[in-house]
Amino acid sequence: VAFFYRELKDSFVSSWVDRAQCYAGGVHLVLLDRPEWVAGGESGWLRLGREALRLSGGRRIVAIGGGGTAADEATACAQLDEGKVRWTVFRVPRAGDPNDFGSLVERVESEAWSHVELRGYSAIREPTNQEHSECMAVSKGS
Repeated sequence: VAFFYRELKDSFVSSWVDRAQCYAGGVHLVLLDRPEWVAGGESGWLRLGREALRLSGGRRIVAIGGGGTAADEATACAQLDEGKVRWTVFRVPRAGDPNDFGSLVERVESEAWSHVELRGYSAIREPTNQEHSECMAVSKGS
């Protein structure tokens, strides 16, 4: 399930159309109206994440790496949710730099959050080139 702002639906769909085909159930998109006061900037993405948790009732978050907004979301969970929302963060390098694990991992490593478990990326098996090619071929209708 993905939550996104209604006005940005086309950009989400275009960025996920091929990848979504690789997931057995596809990706279900929940569109929300963006309040005027969060029209731009990182606070709008934090608001979207908080709304996704509120609407879904989610209590478990799995993050594969994560940037500044994810770090802000984890902080908000620590401050506002009294430990009810548990995070599992996989320490996965970001594209282009094998030593950059993103802001979320940096924060998890520097904070003493009891609601977050940090795991190494060896727990995730990367798809083989053949598996990736097959998935992409199916998603493109080849």
